[in-house]
Amino acid sequence: MRNYTLELPITLNEAEIAERGRTLALVALQAAKLEGEIDDVKRRTKVQVDALKDDVTHHRLRIKALARAVRKGVEVGTVEVRAVVAEDNSKVEIVRTDTGEIVEMRPLTDEDRQMQIEEVLDRVEEETKRMEREHQEDEDDLEEPEEEAEDAEPGKDSEPPEDEESGAADQIGS
Repeated sequence: MRNYTLELPITLNEAEIAERGRTLALVALQAAKLEGEIDDVKRRTKVQVDALKDDVTHHRLRIKALARAVRKGVEVGTVEVRAVVAEDNSKVEIVRTDTGEIVEMRPLTDEDRQMQIEEVLDRVEEETKRMEREHQEDEDDLEEPEEEAEDAEPGKDSEPPEDEESGAADQIGS
C-alpha cells in the first residue's frame, strides 16, 4: 500500500504555541494594512469615478447644445449688450452691440434715472477736464514764443559773436 497525507489535529507544545501567537499578531497586522489599502483604493476609485461621471455629464450637455445648434441653426452664447433709455424716458431697451437688435425692454426704474444723472455728470466732468487741458496747452503755446524772443535778444547770449571774440583775443595779445 502507499502513504498519503490527511489534515488531522496535532497537539502543540509551549514553544509552538508561543510561535503561533507571534505569527497570529503579525498576520493580523498585515490583514489590517491590506484592508486599509483596499479602503484607500475604493476612495481613490470613487473620486476618479465621480470625476469621470462629471466629465460624461458635461459632454452630454455639450452634445445636446451642439445638436440643438445643428437642428435650429442658432446657438445661445455670450453677447455684449447696452442698456439704453428710450426717447420717451419711460423704458430701458437692452440692445445687442453687434447687431443693434433690441432684445429686451423693461420699465425705467429710479435706479436707472440715478445712473442717467451720474452718466451726465461724468460726461460734464470729462468735458471740463478736456477743456482745461486745451486751455493749459493754449497758454503754454502763448508763453513759448516769448521765451524764444528773449533768447534772440543781442547781448543775452553766453558766447560773444565770433568777430568780437577775435578782437578781444587781439587786445589781450598786445
